[in-house]
Amino acid sequence: MSAERPIRIGVAKCGNIGSSVLLDILLDERAEREDIVVRVVGSGPKLTPEEAREVVSKLLEFKPDLVLFASPNAALPGPTAGRELLAEAGVPTIIITDGPGRKAVKDIEAKGMGYIIVPADSMIGARREFLDPTEMAIYNADLIKVLACTGVYHAIVRAIDKAIEDLKAGRQPELPKLI
Repeated sequence: MSAERPIRIGVAKCGNIGSSVLLDILLDERAEREDIVVRVVGSGPKLTPEEAREVVSKLLEFKPDLVLFASPNAALPGPTAGRELLAEAGVPTIIITDGPGRKAVKDIEAKGMGYIIVPADSMIGARREFLDPTEMAIYNADLIKVLACTGVYHAIVRAIDKAIEDLKAGRQPELPKLI
């Protein structure tokens, strides 16, 4: 990989967790970094196998050097289908997920991928009939504040930046195994 061209980072958002909301912005909020180019493809709130495959297929058109795949519970069929496609493509990948995603660690490692598991990155968990959009927005805003104040976002960016630096140096990236 040439050090002259920016590292292409693809962000796949399959469903939603607090760690994924600002993931691309955390890397280059002011669009001033010349060493990276970031593209995001998302499925919205759904994370079925079909949506995950569509998101990953579209993201692979970008020809990323590194993929960040963020989803709730990486062990579910949708995120698993996304990992399958990414493994076939052979793109260095970091899975970012919540506590239930721990069940996928063996599969993630077997595919040579890295992971960042944020146990405190919980979904609101209210029953649909009781989930008010305002309540959900306030909850997620508070979750983002907690992830920022406790250093979770900083740890995520540090791990991703390490992989970016490896790629810039022409090395195979050291992918995180971080809980």
